[in-house]
Amino acid sequence: MSKKTIEQNINTNFEIIGIISSQKDYKLAWFLNEKTDLKLAKSTNNFLPENFSFYKSASDIKIFILIENKNSEGVLFSELKKFNYILKIFDVKYFENTIKDALSETSEIIISGYLSKDKLAKKTLKIISEIEI
Repeated sequence: MSKKTIEQNINTNFEIIGIISSQKDYKLAWFLNEKTDLKLAKSTNNFLPENFSFYKSASDIKIFILIENKNSEGVLFSELKKFNYILKIFDVKYFENTIKDALSETSEIIISGYLSKDKLAKKTLKIISEIEI
């Protein structure tokens, strides 16, 4: 008997930034709000466990999602375990022109950088892709 597989289309119309920071989630969100006009606000999401923080942009034009990846209870995405936070970006042009500098010029963020979606496991990419505003 042959196995049948279902190929799922994953929307990858976004970019992912990995952030290493020792700051608490609310402090990092506050800092990003102060340095940029992201207007990140704490929210809930059906695709994430309750013990991981989730912030979304309140702006209608610029869409960003900050996801806590690591906390005292564990790691959300084990293959991204070196990153404390994941920033999902729908507006790459705005990020390049505004937020990228804020991330690199602060002592609150140790390091940040683009993550290759091609190198992520399909399961991880699918979960991240389903996290919407």
